[in-house]
Amino acid sequence: MGIASKLSWRLELLHSKLMGREVAGWRDVLEEIFRSHSPQAEPGFFSFERQGDFFLVSAPNGLKVFWPVEFDPANLGIWYTEVFGEAGCIYEYPGKVEVKPGDWVVDGGACEGFFSLYCLSKGASVLAVEPNPRMAQALKNTLKPYIEEGRAKVVQAALGEKEEETELVLNYRNAGGSSLITVPSRGSSSVRVSVVPLDRLVEKEKIPRVDFVKLDVEGFEREVIRGAKELVCHQEPRWAIACYHRTDDHEILPTLLMEFCPSYQTFTRGVVVSTLEDAPPYLRPLVLFAGPEPQPKRP
Repeated sequence: MGIASKLSWRLELLHSKLMGREVAGWRDVLEEIFRSHSPQAEPGFFSFERQGDFFLVSAPNGLKVFWPVEFDPANLGIWYTEVFGEAGCIYEYPGKVEVKPGDWVVDGGACEGFFSLYCLSKGASVLAVEPNPRMAQALKNTLKPYIEEGRAKVVQAALGEKEEETELVLNYRNAGGSSLITVPSRGSSSVRVSVVPLDRLVEKEKIPRVDFVKLDVEGFEREVIRGAKELVCHQEPRWAIACYHRTDDHEILPTLLMEFCPSYQTFTRGVVVSTLEDAPPYLRPLVLFAGPEPQPKRP
């Protein structure tokens, strides 16, 4: 980012906040304005061993994940830090919405599998759902020991509102950015994938119950919630949902959940920075958390 671009970004963000278009507080806005926009060094602590058409990637904490060789692994360090970094897992809100031992967790948009492995390390079982066929196969390799134990399942499909077939636009520079809502452009690559409602998938896979749902599905989160009405109404799982892909996600997503379950409490944590090419808010809530309101203890 050049000097002119940095100045333009800071001025536009300040103007957006003064005009009441930002949902982030002044502390977050000022931190972004005065933050150095120097490139962040990518953690260089992964080792790669090629095994056929996959890399076996070793992380510093001993975890190993498989990664398709045709996709750029540059973002692995970011995703690893989001789950295993010193600040804690971004998909948990300590003391309020956490993965617990014995939980059944749905990992929607499982990608490389770091969050699935995190949940398994805490004693939970995981249904990992990933639409990208190559990433889904890598996940099956990564989670093979847990699949054999009966603690993990991997489904190659997209979660959505209704059963259908659609195009997944692949992003080879950022595998996590492969999207169902991106319009294919000339030269882009896409693959036909099945879409299944979460209500139907849980029934089909014979998951006894769902305690926790994590969603990071590149702007398709509201469709997934609409396809999980029975789950929300009857099981009231805890949720951690990426809420920055669309400008109004932080407003629409909690409304959808509370339409199905009025007893849910919702709150957000963290902010993510968009770009000047996007519409404001430029600082968007990162993760929406939801869970049933705690019941008062009986005397």
